[in-house]
Amino acid sequence: MSCLPVLTGCEDLGSDDEEWRIWDFAPYSFNIDLLDADGTPLLDPATSEGMALASSIIVEYKGERFTFSNKEEVEKWPEKNHTTSTKTTKSRACLAVFRGLIMVPYAFDTDGRQVRRPSMMFGEFASDDTYTMDFTIIWPDGAKDEIHVENKFWWRKKNDPVIERNYYVNGIKQDFPKPLRHTLER
Repeated sequence: MSCLPVLTGCEDLGSDDEEWRIWDFAPYSFNIDLLDADGTPLLDPATSEGMALASSIIVEYKGERFTFSNKEEVEKWPEKNHTTSTKTTKSRACLAVFRGLIMVPYAFDTDGRQVRRPSMMFGEFASDDTYTMDFTIIWPDGAKDEIHVENKFWWRKKNDPVIERNYYVNGIKQDFPKPLRHTLER
């Protein structure tokens, strides 16, 4: 009796390591900051005035009004709000989670550097999809800013993704991720 060895295996993918590349695309959000005429930050949760001002900022998005105080409303939102991509990707390690309007312990200076002081954040939104969206910020003094976002995602070629994001405040194109900032006159 003789044994004939049988070799089995998977398809030879060659040495192209790029076949195995997994892509995760970080979600994005908008930093919202409120200052007085001297440039002093006003959203300090340690003060009653700071909390009152934070609670009086409203964001209108897709027919809903978001304030700092309505976190339970955010939890009811379905995935229709650009919090997940409609594209099929291999990983969800960087899943966008819509948090509505929340207080965060950081802000951004005019150069885009992160600084340690309170501000607010609206988001998160998926980067790996193509869409437009609009929202309105109503500031404590009644002023409004209309925000328009264009997010475009495509593959230029295999393993060469492109994300192009433009946003406009009251029709004027902005640098991303420039904070959405308002000066409150007192």
